[in-house]
Order: sequence, then structure tokens, then C-alpha cells
Amino acid sequence: ETLNKQIRRLEKLTSKESVEKYRSIESSLKPLMTKIVNSNTISKSQSESLVQLYSDYDYFCGESLFSQLLTNEENYKLAWESLKIMVKESSKDTCFISGLIDLDENIRTNVELAEAMQGFKVQAIRNNPMGFLEMYGQRQGKQKTDFANNISIWDKPDKELIDKYTEISKNSKNEKYRNLATELIEKYKN
Repeated sequence: ETLNKQIRRLEKLTSKESVEKYRSIESSLKPLMTKIVNSNTISKSQSESLVQLYSDYDYFCGESLFSQLLTNEENYKLAWESLKIMVKESSKDTCFISGLIDLDENIRTNVELAEAMQGFKVQAIRNNPMGFLEMYGQRQGKQKTDFANNISIWDKPDKELIDKYTEISKNSKNEKYRNLATELIEKYKN
């Protein structure tokens, strides 16, 4: 069984799709992050590319590939800075919040960055609380409950966001937002 698992792992890593992803990361990730950091802004398409490339990069690093693609210094100057720029831009569009949520789910190998992702996510939601509320309202059932967890760091809801959503639930003139905010904060009253 162990040998079969290793064979399946190697077959997956050497598949045409994996090789193409590997080459794409190798040629595109660092230049993309450099461009984002140098311009101090990020577009929607760059965000989508960054999320996909970095998620794949983290996966391959976990499989002991790509150990030399980014130095430790580049990790901080490029990867961390790119994510901080996504946080900043989240005030303009929810796609950046969505991208940070995806990265939070996908980053496992870079432990320090994985631990910081919850903070990045919460900062992005603080920058666009109404956008997050819209995103929350588009989900149903368990997906909605799981999505509500994005306003938490280590299972503890962010106080600033709880205060903001409490204010919306009490004072918004828009009934839809009032109801969504009330429902969201109710999940944390237990």
C-alpha cells in the first residue's frame, strides 16, 4: 500500500498537467510578484494569477519541489508584499478578499505565511465590510456558516468587524444588509 501511494504521488507529479503548472510557476510567479510590488497595485487578473500560481507553488514546495525558486528574502519582499497590496486593494473589489480566502485555504508549506493569512483576510474584510456582507449573502446553508468564519482569527471573531456588523444590523437603512449583518453576528453569540 505504501509503495502504491508513492507510485500514485509520482505519477501525479510527473503528469503533463503538473509539468505545465511547474513550468508556469517557474517562469511566471516571481516576475508577477515583482511587477505587483514595483507598481504597488494589483489588477483583478493579476490577483487571479497570483492566487493560482502561489497555491500551486505551495503545493509543489510541499512535495519537495521548488526549494530554490524564492529565497527567504524574496519571500518577504515579494510574496508578503504582494499579499499586503491585495489587502490594500480589497477596498475597491471583493475579488481580492476572495483571493486571500483561497490562499488561506491553500498555503500550507510556508508556515509563517499560512499563519499570517487569517490576519490578511480580516484586514481585507475590514477594508470592505459591505463587500464581504454581499459575498456572505450569496452563500447558502453550511457554505454560509463556513464563510462566516473568515471574520475570525484562530476561531475568535475580530472585534472591529463584530462592532461594524452590529452597527449595520442596528442602523442600516437597507433591510437586506441589516438582516445579513444580524445573521452574521448571531453566529458568534454562542
